[in-house]
Amino acid sequence: MNWIFDGIGLIGVGCILIAYSFITLGKVTAESINYHLINIAGSILVLISLSWTPNLASIVIEVCWIVIGGYGVYKILKSRKF
Repeated sequence: MNWIFDGIGLIGVGCILIAYSFITLGKVTAESINYHLINIAGSILVLISLSWTPNLASIVIEVCWIVIGGYGVYKILKSRKF
């Protein structure tokens, strides 16, 4: 069962690394909603893996990334004209 949570966590880490590398390589900008959504999804997946083997520091950083990413999505959606 542990391997399932490890796999979920690794997929989450992959999402976070892909988003970060895309912004570093100039493929997306910080104003890209996809950048924030990929980071949020990655953090949620890492949190799921942390439910199996909790680590307070890791939980705190992932929750912070979700809050920051959520604010980024809010800011982008607020600036769009519908």
